[in-house]
Amino acid sequence: LIYPVTETAGTAQSRRTFEEGFLLTRGDMEWFEERYLPPGVDRGDPRVALLEAEDLSGLPPAYLAIAGFDPLRDEGLAFARRLREAGVPVATRLHPGLVHTFANLTALCPSARQAMLEAAGGLRMGLTVQG
Repeated sequence: LIYPVTETAGTAQSRRTFEEGFLLTRGDMEWFEERYLPPGVDRGDPRVALLEAEDLSGLPPAYLAIAGFDPLRDEGLAFARRLREAGVPVATRLHPGLVHTFANLTALCPSARQAMLEAAGGLRMGLTVQG
């Protein structure tokens, strides 16, 4: 998972800290959520907001790549913590100097390229171990 959205309440501190000036803005987040979640959808449903799920123990092993300057940072870290607590194997990599959408910046930013190479390596390793 690369900078995953795991809650929709918008309560994570990083959503406020990085809501402007770090590429992904609060307005962008609202725009995406309006298009992803049609009217009438319960935004607290665990199928939408994974952090609302009571039990995460049935989820598959995960690799989480999280950007340090990202509105989604704190919820990604919270999701990794919840997965670990549920006994789900999880590898978490916080990239402190990167912004949301670093996956699209690999040609411009060497640290973004390195982050994506690490994520690909994590996927490769996970597929090898699982299959």
